[in-house]
Amino acid sequence: MKNIHFITTCTAQKSVKPSIKQCLNNYKDNNYLDWLTQLGPYRKEEATVSVDELYTGQSFKIAKKTCEALNIEMHVLSAGFGLLDFKQRIPPYNASFSPSKDKVPSPSNQWWKKITTNEYFNFSRSVKDLFKEHPNDIFIICCGREYLFAIKDDLHDAITSLSDTKKQLIVICSDISKMSAAIESNCIKSDSRFKNVPQQIFNNNSITDRTLTTHVGCVVMKKLVDGSTVNSIINELNELVKDVAPPTKPKRQQQSDEFILNFIERALKDTPNIGCASLLKQYQSQGNACQDTRFRALFKQVVK
Repeated sequence: MKNIHFITTCTAQKSVKPSIKQCLNNYKDNNYLDWLTQLGPYRKEEATVSVDELYTGQSFKIAKKTCEALNIEMHVLSAGFGLLDFKQRIPPYNASFSPSKDKVPSPSNQWWKKITTNEYFNFSRSVKDLFKEHPNDIFIICCGREYLFAIKDDLHDAITSLSDTKKQLIVICSDISKMSAAIESNCIKSDSRFKNVPQQIFNNNSITDRTLTTHVGCVVMKKLVDGSTVNSIINELNELVKDVAPPTKPKRQQQSDEFILNFIERALKDTPNIGCASLLKQYQSQGNACQDTRFRALFKQVVK
């Protein structure tokens, strides 16, 4: 069997808190050259952390567990440093292609090009570099739409290095509308329709909007290891949701910060060890609306 590479994204949740100078919003106009010259010199072991230990987001943990179980090589699309190997050591940082205070400037595909083709980082590379090194291997790219847009030019160039793109590449994303015709047939659209398919496909694991794409990626990895071909997997999963209606979203009520803080305080009195994610689900199940980032910030205010 050909070697399999799983490419996922960095996460906002990290095991080590970066200094202000290691956060993109510290730089005027998110200046990429200042970012490169500030973070590039980090070479000492004590100033860096291994990629596999740095990211602690739920999706990353799910992907990491599956890759380790199936002996699949894992790589990370980092908005701060480009494409990273799993065991690469890097400085802690905050930068993202997704909406946040540390969001990279638009257009993000130009930022990606700059951070993957510079003289300061000797530890990062592009998708094209990886494909060129392993022209006969199989690659799974599993990411959100912001990250897919950022790497789209790189990916389009990268496929020219593969022996047979149709048999070697699977792209999994909830929004594939920006993909070129050359790659579109290699895509699985991991939108909310997958929530309405038999959950045995996901081993009855708990699926959230945030982890859905990663769970689809894990299904793909297992099928490849079991001997299925790239084409058959893409066709099977796309056909699975072809006529499936997306789940209806319940209408939830927006609440004030004071309301949410009171809810969290009451809940923690009843269940002191409850986690933030579980409490958010409980909050939403009662008909309330709140983005996870806002809820997490308010949760931290209560437990600090």
